[in-house]
Amino acid sequence: MTLDYTVYLLREKTKRHTWPWVDLSDIDEVTAEYHRLVISGEPDPEDRRKKASDGLRNKWYEHVHREGIRVPLRGLLSQIAEPELPTDTWVLFPSGSFFLRLTLALAKPLITHGDNHFYVIENPVAKDIVFKQPMMRSTSWKGLLRYAMRLQRKQDQTQLDDEVIIRLFGTEKKVAQEGNFQAGRLTFFTTFFNATDLEVLNPHIRERKVGRQPIPIECIRQGARGEFHLLYTPFDLLNYPDRLPETMVDLEVTIQALRDLMLDLGFSAKRTSGYGVIRDDNLNGTLRIKTEGRILRGQFNTFSELEQLVEVFHERMRGEQSDG
Repeated sequence: MTLDYTVYLLREKTKRHTWPWVDLSDIDEVTAEYHRLVISGEPDPEDRRKKASDGLRNKWYEHVHREGIRVPLRGLLSQIAEPELPTDTWVLFPSGSFFLRLTLALAKPLITHGDNHFYVIENPVAKDIVFKQPMMRSTSWKGLLRYAMRLQRKQDQTQLDDEVIIRLFGTEKKVAQEGNFQAGRLTFFTTFFNATDLEVLNPHIRERKVGRQPIPIECIRQGARGEFHLLYTPFDLLNYPDRLPETMVDLEVTIQALRDLMLDLGFSAKRTSGYGVIRDDNLNGTLRIKTEGRILRGQFNTFSELEQLVEVFHERMRGEQSDG
């Protein structure tokens, strides 16, 4: 009922005088008209032996491959997608806290799984339910970075997390259910991207070595951009200033795991085929760390520059601790 009513309301808005009767750059128009045609069963005006719904979808495929689906950030969403920590809020954070921001530019497409069933194809990317913006969920970042850090620390995936991983990410679900819950120091934010595209997978029949029915999959296209944000808060060290050197270790292992995840491992479905990695240039990133006496701030454009910046900050922090 809701589906039929939505299609009915959009029909007057989307009607055009020439086939395919919709603006192919407006995904809402295409989706509404596609489902209307599926229900009506109309023939394709250009080839009456075919269904109009299939014809519309094919024209949309062609448009996407040629133009892409561009969804620029705007308005309220930009405030959500680009969180900031004003200077006057840093007084609330304990020493050793850091806030990392960097721009992701995809070197390969990114495939995520969406759950929107009202769409022109069956395999959409994950999108925000309100703004319809393609995204990488904060929970996905947390799980993937945890996985990358386990690899970095040479932990078998069947083993329990070690001390460093627990204090960064918190206790695993099965451990927390036993009453031994510990929150992690890292806070993740959702990343929103600005353009999508289509990938076509063609599974093969091994015996005959021929393709089956091609499967269109929406993806976040190569070259799309989004902002990654990460907040580290050692809330459990407020009464233990002698353990502040832990924060230096946490920063180093976090940066290394991020580098492995974003440049080598990938953070996409089909990442073993190279999907979901970024370019290591023009990251346009900033790193801010709260020390005992002040807030250190630096900029970087590559992960190598970020690692050098971390070393500089660590030297200053060691100097402050020695003076203290």
